[in-house]
Amino acid sequence: MSDPNPVCPEPGLFDFKDYIRYIGLVMFILGTVFQVLTIAWWVVRRDHFLLRKRSLSFVVYSAIGLWFQIFTTGMGNYKTIYWIPCDVQLWTVYMIVPLAVGPIITRLVIFYNKARYSQLLLQDQASGSDAGGQNLDAVKFMNTSLFQQLRILYKFKTRRAKQRRVDMRNARKSRISLKKKHVAISPVADSGSLQDASGGTEADLMASGIALYLMTTYVYSILILGGWLSIGAIFIAIKYLQKDTPYGQFKNGCYGCTMQGLDSIFLGIMVLFVVTVGSYMIYILRDIPDPLGILKEIRLVLSVGLLIVGGIVLSAIDPGGLIDDGIWDWYYVVSFLCMVIHYIQCPMIVRKTYKVNTAKDTEISLDTVLATRSSKEAFLRYLATEFSVENLYFYDAVNSYKKNHAHMSPSLALANAEEIWQKYVAEGSLLEVNVSSIQRTKVAKALKPLLRKTGDIEENDKPAENLFDECKDEIINLMKLDSYPRFLKSSHYVAWKADGGLEAAQLAVDAPRGSKIENGSSSRSLGSFDDGSYDGTTEDGQNTVE
Repeated sequence: MSDPNPVCPEPGLFDFKDYIRYIGLVMFILGTVFQVLTIAWWVVRRDHFLLRKRSLSFVVYSAIGLWFQIFTTGMGNYKTIYWIPCDVQLWTVYMIVPLAVGPIITRLVIFYNKARYSQLLLQDQASGSDAGGQNLDAVKFMNTSLFQQLRILYKFKTRRAKQRRVDMRNARKSRISLKKKHVAISPVADSGSLQDASGGTEADLMASGIALYLMTTYVYSILILGGWLSIGAIFIAIKYLQKDTPYGQFKNGCYGCTMQGLDSIFLGIMVLFVVTVGSYMIYILRDIPDPLGILKEIRLVLSVGLLIVGGIVLSAIDPGGLIDDGIWDWYYVVSFLCMVIHYIQCPMIVRKTYKVNTAKDTEISLDTVLATRSSKEAFLRYLATEFSVENLYFYDAVNSYKKNHAHMSPSLALANAEEIWQKYVAEGSLLEVNVSSIQRTKVAKALKPLLRKTGDIEENDKPAENLFDECKDEIINLMKLDSYPRFLKSSHYVAWKADGGLEAAQLAVDAPRGSKIENGSSSRSLGSFDDGSYDGTTEDGQNTVE
């Protein structure tokens, strides 16, 4: 039986010159300090809009894999190969790919699902139903357990897969029928149908689009990342099975000190798989707007990843015999590129949070956009491209709550306040808005004691009309500083302006209160709880017409 952690017996294997060893030490120290400080920088700025639309957990997960490479190369060369058990030296190669690249591909998948979810919300509003995802039962969702969420995801994915097979079968039959009988192709079943004949809570949530929302959350992300880790684990298991075979032995009995041909094939398969999946995702996302630069960032990361593949190839072929002579290690290039990837994913993004993105001396103010239906809908369509429609829906929901508050019974007011809390403000909610933890805590302290009461709600227990005012002010300021300046540069604004929207909006603002503009219509709220009694004015008394 072979030694589980053999010491490489071959003299001089990876025995580099002293200056090369010290380069490895310096690279390891700088890489470690660089990653720790930049991640801490992200944590300090974590409440910024740009960072909330990204995930710190993905950055940390990827940083661990990138650091793994810097550690094994830098410290492995400095302390010599004998310092790290041979098996560990080899197996890190198999874990670096899923650890470092897994989060990148996962971000692409989540980006795609968020784009689909945003379109679902827009379709919900355009269909004439209450906007803001009124069909998404926020209270019911917040009361579901993790196990129920996993069941919903499983049923959703299996049902969609079954429906796709049915669609493909029907399409194939239709093509055959068209060729033989020259008749029109009959329509296939709707692949978006999510109705469940069994009924029940899970069926209701699936039918309302909750399953698609779950595919944008950490639950789904963890499942994908677990799949990437399983790839590395499979290759490690294969190496274990090879250990006592001719394929698992190097010359002089050394195992794991370097890579042999079969290992290179395994690594090549992993890299090819990653590049294929990443390229495919980039291709299907090519037409999706990217105002936040998320896709641009991932494309840049994948480009650097191709350079890393080149570094691995150079290390394998060792042109000029530099590694054998101990005067250079091509994996230093790989380690440096790993730090470049971390720079793209972390500090480069954090730096952008210091850019003041205000809209000064514009043709139209945010207040005017929010007071005019056509401009508001154009703004909403733009917000969908940066996955922040929840800001406008929350704004409308709070306005509607305030407008109707005096006419609502205490029980109805509490139910509406709970719906806003569960849908927009609570952590992990369906359409969570980016309010500060201070404001979230204030609302929770005021609302939760009322929700714990049983029986009839008395008048003095009615939630306050201004319960969400400070949260709404934060969201308005957020839109004014972040989304709105980008909207003014977007194709949505240009198209709206070309259709005469700007002139109509300015005319609406200048019109006397209560007057009607020919061919205009009052601006209905895009948010929840709109009872149809909107009087054509904002809470500040502005006349709102199209």
